Amino acid sequence: MAMADGAERHSVGSAGNGTENKVAVPYDMNCWQRPEDMSYKRPVSVCDERASDLAGEIVAALSAASIVFKDEKKYSRGTN
Repeated sequence: MAMADGAERHSVGSAGNGTENKVAVPYDMNCWQRPEDMSYKRPVSVCDERASDLAGEIVAALSAASIVFKDEKKYSRGTN
């Protein structure tokens, strides 16, 4: 996941193990949810040069998306 902070861009990753104050949070680590639906804390960490595995996964996902949408120029630009 990428986060823009002014002119700088940072890569951030979710931290934790699916618990909040040692109480299990259902579905926290096994499905994607909208942040608006989360009422508990979700700690994140800013990744640096030691997070090359996370950066590689982000690059792979973006590369795959670019291949899927290469013929859909209008859609890939976000215009209708």
